[in-house]
Amino acid sequence: MRRDVQMQTITAISLVIAFSTAIAPTPASGAEKASWVSVPVYFATSRQFDDQKKTYTGYRNREKHNQNVDYGIVTVAVDLAPGQTIDKQGVSKLGWKLTDKKAGQKLENIEQLPIEDFYKSLQMKHQSTEFKETCVFVHGYNNKFGAAARSAARLSIALKEPVVLFSWPSAGKTKNYTTDECNAEWSVRPFQVFLQGLVNRFEAKQVMTVSHSMGNRLVNWYLQSRFDNGNAQPKKFSEVVLTSPDIDRATFRNYFYKVAANGEKTRIFVSKKDLPLRLSKFVHGNPRTGSDLAKDEQPWELPGNIEGTQTVNFTEVDSGKMGHSIQYGVIGNMHRTNTPGADLTAEPDPTYKGDYLYVRKAAK
Repeated sequence: MRRDVQMQTITAISLVIAFSTAIAPTPASGAEKASWVSVPVYFATSRQFDDQKKTYTGYRNREKHNQNVDYGIVTVAVDLAPGQTIDKQGVSKLGWKLTDKKAGQKLENIEQLPIEDFYKSLQMKHQSTEFKETCVFVHGYNNKFGAAARSAARLSIALKEPVVLFSWPSAGKTKNYTTDECNAEWSVRPFQVFLQGLVNRFEAKQVMTVSHSMGNRLVNWYLQSRFDNGNAQPKKFSEVVLTSPDIDRATFRNYFYKVAANGEKTRIFVSKKDLPLRLSKFVHGNPRTGSDLAKDEQPWELPGNIEGTQTVNFTEVDSGKMGHSIQYGVIGNMHRTNTPGADLTAEPDPTYKGDYLYVRKAAK
């Protein structure tokens, strides 16, 4: 492929993925009703901080303190769907606050913390909640820091537990797909430093991970290294959630057993509606892990039947015209109850190798 054609293709995939990043909120349970809610999100980031704009940029953090990682809490607000409620425990234990649209749209307060103060605060929140669990969230391509923090806030609402965002220096621009790939790879070491430090401070199975799109690469590289270094057992993670992974499927299948060895449960969320991953296949030359099987592919080409793993096909509820959404509510409900939530069903498909479920809208 000529370079000019290749660049046009990369730009096309960048634009499509960018347009698909507006993700609808997922209802949570409880009794407090509001249109907007502010949520404090713990963060670790390998981004560079802009002292003038008071936010994190799409550039790399080259400071050597804390091995290129900053820690802190960012408070952001997210809008709730009509009739959606928030959990009372979130208000009393996790610091959620009801707010209005005008204040919520502008809210993005960043508090940087020394690493020990960060973990002291996180562990207090962790112990105060019902499930005694913390989630680590890693965002995908084309995410500015604030957008990634809002995704983490929605996940916190769905899971009813503290969420730690790891934010790598995505440029947050539609044309920078390959730049983001390079920055994700550069962030491998900072991410390993952060996540190893976190899991060392918690008991086994008190941490789960959720990663989206390109962010799955960081989680996969880390879990592979844990396995290769003999640290996968005892299992540290209650669940590893890989949603819409932008990873070569055949390559992933070669090392998936290493990833799965680290978690009590591993779920891969895939969608046939995911146009960005179909375009990623065109750019990279091969199917992506988060895509459903095409007509010319066989069931054996999925990662396979490994104990404790499950593939969840969420095509029917994948939101947006182009898919590639994060279904916070489905992730939260599957984690807690092994069911997708109200008005949804999970139907097994025996034609696939291993534990394969279709999430469908329940008949009325």
